[in-house]
Amino acid sequence: MKKLTQEERNLVIKFIRQHPEEIVEVFEEILERATKQNISDEEILITNYLNEIGMPRNLKGFNYSRYAILLCIDEPDYLNHITQKLYPAVAKEFNTTASRVEKDIRHSIEVVFERDNVEHIKKIFRTTISRKTGRPISSKFIALLADVVRMELNS
Repeated sequence: MKKLTQEERNLVIKFIRQHPEEIVEVFEEILERATKQNISDEEILITNYLNEIGMPRNLKGFNYSRYAILLCIDEPDYLNHITQKLYPAVAKEFNTTASRVEKDIRHSIEVVFERDNVEHIKKIFRTTISRKTGRPISSKFIALLADVVRMELNS
């Protein structure tokens, strides 16, 4: 990083003295940007779990699932209203439709359970796997991962 010369320092000090309000605005903008870029512990854990079970990051359902799980951790009532509240909230965040969110999450879960990582997945999902389809339904998938992350954060 380049150091300022004494002349440059004097110019900066002069500007700050003449325009203190603008300096405050600049610092507020810097803080706002830094805050937006901070990734929460919940988001890191959710991402790690989705990676662990083999959900491909290139699928839209990866981001939709991560955001849905994050919402359910912060507001567990979403789990009681998956199609009425959760999917529309995710859709709004990603500028898409609730039906696209539902379809893409379902597809991502299908991809995970079609892969060879089944034993590790069964350890996490245990009894939530449907005997008929061989995978959990989307609401159970989201609920379980939200619970796992919430418990890990509280331990």
